Amino acid sequence: MEPLGAQLSVVSTVARLLRAFKQPRPATYEDPTNVDLTAQRTNISALAARLVGELIAEAGDDSGELRALSISLSARLCAVAKCLEDVTLPLSNGALLRLDEEILHEIERVVTWPKLSKQFTSRPVEQIRACLRAAINGPRPELKSTIRAFLESAPSALRESIIEICDQIISQAPADQPDVLTREEQENAIPGPTVDNLLAAVSKCALCATEVCAWSAAFPTRQRPRETHHPARLYLGKPHQSGSVTAIFDLFVSSHSHHYWQEIGISLPLYDSDTSCAPEDSLGRKKRVRFEDGDPASLAPIPPLPRRAVSSFCSILERETSARIFLEHSVQDLLETETFEALQHNLDSGKGVPLLQILRHYEIGVPEKIILAFIIARAFWQLYETRMTLARWTHHDVWFMSNGGDNPPCKAYMELPLQDIQEELQEYEKAGLIHKCPRILAVGVLLLEIGLARPMEGCHHPKPNDRYFVRKTNEDHASATRQLDELKGVSWKGYCSKRLFDSAVGNCLNGKNFSPGQGGNLGCSTIAERRAAFYEKVVEPLGLLAGSFPPQRQANITMRNETLRGSTAATAPVQVDEFRPATLAAFHTGRTVNPEEWLEDLRVIGRYLNHVIRRLDASEKTPSPIRVAILDSGCNLQAEYFREQPRRASRVVTWRDFVDQPPSEVERDSCGHGTLMAMLLIDIAPNAELIIGRVAENTTQLEGMEDAISQAIRWAGVDCKADIISMSFGVSDTQGLIHQAILDVRSSRNDEVIFFASAGNLGLHQDEAFPANQDGVTSIRATDHLGVPMGTNPPSDRSQAVSFATFGGAIPLRLKETHPNPNVCQPGSSVSTAVAAGVAATMLGLAAWLPLFFPNIPGVERVSKLKTSAGVRALFEKLSDDVGNRVRFVNPVKFFVNRPENIMKLCAFLDCAAEIR
Repeated sequence: MEPLGAQLSVVSTVARLLRAFKQPRPATYEDPTNVDLTAQRTNISALAARLVGELIAEAGDDSGELRALSISLSARLCAVAKCLEDVTLPLSNGALLRLDEEILHEIERVVTWPKLSKQFTSRPVEQIRACLRAAINGPRPELKSTIRAFLESAPSALRESIIEICDQIISQAPADQPDVLTREEQENAIPGPTVDNLLAAVSKCALCATEVCAWSAAFPTRQRPRETHHPARLYLGKPHQSGSVTAIFDLFVSSHSHHYWQEIGISLPLYDSDTSCAPEDSLGRKKRVRFEDGDPASLAPIPPLPRRAVSSFCSILERETSARIFLEHSVQDLLETETFEALQHNLDSGKGVPLLQILRHYEIGVPEKIILAFIIARAFWQLYETRMTLARWTHHDVWFMSNGGDNPPCKAYMELPLQDIQEELQEYEKAGLIHKCPRILAVGVLLLEIGLARPMEGCHHPKPNDRYFVRKTNEDHASATRQLDELKGVSWKGYCSKRLFDSAVGNCLNGKNFSPGQGGNLGCSTIAERRAAFYEKVVEPLGLLAGSFPPQRQANITMRNETLRGSTAATAPVQVDEFRPATLAAFHTGRTVNPEEWLEDLRVIGRYLNHVIRRLDASEKTPSPIRVAILDSGCNLQAEYFREQPRRASRVVTWRDFVDQPPSEVERDSCGHGTLMAMLLIDIAPNAELIIGRVAENTTQLEGMEDAISQAIRWAGVDCKADIISMSFGVSDTQGLIHQAILDVRSSRNDEVIFFASAGNLGLHQDEAFPANQDGVTSIRATDHLGVPMGTNPPSDRSQAVSFATFGGAIPLRLKETHPNPNVCQPGSSVSTAVAAGVAATMLGLAAWLPLFFPNIPGVERVSKLKTSAGVRALFEKLSDDVGNRVRFVNPVKFFVNRPENIMKLCAFLDCAAEIR
C-alpha cells in the first residue's frame, strides 16, 4: 500500500478530475473499430468504472447506512473513468496496462457479486470485457441491486483493494501546478485587507454608545466600563456569494446579557477595499451589491435603495426584530439597508456552548466530525492572513449555539477579536520550533480533538510572551503527534476513507509541509505558498469527504447521558438510538426545497419509526400496527409501484368492493385515484396496515354512491377496527346515510377512530365539502411544498377555530412513473387528505411505541388519548404553524428537526394528551 503522503497527493487529482467529470454516461457500449485491442480494453474499463461509480453514489444517496461506504469508492471510480476515457494516455506503459487489467477484474467482482471470488483473477481479459459489456447494457435496476449487495456484504479489504488500484491509476493523470487554485476557489479567497477593514468597521459599531444596552439591568452590581463591546460572532460556514463581486458573511451581535442575538448579513466585495479596484460594467459604472444569488450579468446598476450609516449596534439590538438584517461594508463604514429576511440560524438566548464542552459532554458522530473539521479548516484557509487568525484557534474560541433544543446544531461560530489582539503570533516562527507555523499547529490540534472527540491531553497553547513559549509549543507538538497515532488506530465503522481524515490532520501537524524547501526542493517560502499548501494538504481532502453529505446538512450534536429534566424517572431499560444526525441529513431543510422533495422528507420519518420498532426487545408487549382505511376507487396491486417492491402490496391486509354486483373478489381500480392514495399512504406510513374499500368506479360517480359509502364506513370502522378512515373525496350536499354512518361508528368505538376528508378543490366557488364539514371529521386542505395554501382551497369553516392543511402540491415524478394512469396524479386536497392520514398513522405509531422505552414516566399511558378526533386535532396543532386565515400547515419535518431526542417527542405527545378533556 502507498504511504499516506503518496495517497494524499492523489486527493487533489481526484478532486480536479471530479470537477471535470461532466460528460453524460453513454447509454450502451460499442466496440471501437479504429483502435487496437488495448484501447478497446481501456474504453470498457472507463465505461464500467463510470457506471459503477455513479451507481455506488446513488446507493449511498438512497441509504444513510451505505453513504459512509460510498464516499471514497464512488469518487475514485469516477476519477479513474476520466483518466481512462482518453485512449491517448500512455497505453504502452506496462504499469498502467497492468493496473487497467487489475481494475477490470475488480469491477467485474463488483457487478457479479457475490458470484466471483479472488480465485477468478486469472480469467482471460476478453471474458471479463464481455461480462462488463453485458452489465453496462443490462437492466440498470438489477445492476444497482447487485452493487448495493456488494456494499452491504463485501469485506472491507475488497473495497480497500479497489481504492488502492484507483489511486495508482489516478497518479498517472497530469497534475496541476501546486500553487494554482481552481476558479471557484479563487473567487472564495476573499482578500485579507477587505476582511480586516470589515473587522475594523464591526469593532467600531459594536462599541456601546448609549444607555439602550441596559448595562445596569444586565449587571446591577458591576460598574459600567469605559469602553465595552457587544459580543459578536462570525459564522464559520461558507459565505454566501452573490454573483462574482460580493460575498455575504453571517454575523451575530448580542446584548451583554446574551438575551438576544441579532442575525446580520454583511456584504463585502470580492476585491480589495479600495473602490478603484471594483469591477465596472460596460458603461464604466461600479457594479452594486445585491443580496440574492444570481448571474453576474444581472448585477447591472439598479435604483439605489435607502441606506443609512450605522454608528453602533445598540439601536439595532433595541428593536429585537427577530429578522435577518443586511449591512453593506463601504471602506470602514457599515450601511444599513431596507432588506429584511427570515432568520436562517434562529439562535436561542444564552452564551452558547464552547467546543471544549462539546468534546467533554456531547456525542459527535462520524459525519459530524468530518463536517465540523472541514468547516473549521476551510474557514481558517478562507480567513488566512487576516486579524481573525493572528491568534491560535482553540477549543475555547469555537462556539455552538442552541436554536431552541437542548442539543446544538453542527454549526460553528468564532468570537470576533474586537479589542487589540494580546496573543498575536507570528505567521512563521524560526526560533527553536519544530513546527514553525504555530497557528497552523493549533488548527491541527483542533482537528485532532474533533477526530478523537475529546480535548487533547497535556496541551499548553502558550502565549507568545510566555518565558517557555518554545518548549511548551514543542511539547504540544509532541503530544499531538502521539495522539495522532491513536487517531489512526481508531476504526470508524464503514468509513474506508478515514485515512484521508487522518492524513489531513497529520499534514496539519507536520511543519515541514509549510516550511521553505531545502536542497533545491520546492517549499513554502511565502504566505501565499503556505496558504495554498494548507488548502491542498488539509482543506481539499476534508472537503472530498464532507462533499459526500447533502448540502446545508442540518444535524444536531447529542448530549451524553440525557435524562428527563425535572423528573426522577430512571432511564429506560431498553435503549433506542435517538433521531441521529445521519437521519436528519435526509431532510431537505436548510436550503431551497425542490417541489417534489416533500414526500421524501416524510418518508424519512416513516423509516425512523421502522428503526424504533427494530430496536425494541421481542419479549416486550408490542403495540398493534395503526390501521388506515382508504375509501376510494379501489387499488390496483398489479401497478408497477407494487411489483417493484412486493412488500408494499403486503401492507394491504383486507379489501372489499361496494360497487360491483356481485362484488369483485380481486383488488381492482379502473380509475387509479384510490391507487394513488394507497401509494402515498405506504410511502409515508410504511408500518401501517391498509384497509381498502372500493366505494365508486371513479370520482365522477360519488354523488350517487351514498349507500356504498355508508356501508364502507361501517365495515371499516366496526368490522375492521380501523384507527383512521381516509376519505379523499367530498360532495356538495350533506347526505344522511353517510352522516349517520359516521355517528354510528364514533359511538360504537367510543370515539376512538379518526376520520379525514377532503375539503374541496373549487376555491371560493364552493363551501367546505361534505363530509369534511361534519363534526368529528378532520377537514384537510392543500399546500404547496413550502406550506403555502393553494388557491383551490375552500374558505375556512367559521365553526372551527382552525383548519388544517398539508402537502398536496407537485406529485413526485417517481409516483407518476410507477402509476398505471399518470393523468390521475393531480395536486389538490385529495392528495393532502392521504398525506394527513399517513402522517397521523406514523405519529400515532410513534406515540404508541415510545412509552415502552420510558416506562417510569408518570402518566405516560395518556398518549393513548391521541387516537381520537380530539386527540389528532391536538397532535396536528403541535405539528403545525399558522399560515394565515385560521389555516395551520401540518409539517412533521419541523417537529422532528426541533425535537431530535425521543424524550422530547414523547413529552410533546404527553402535552397534546393533556389538552384533551
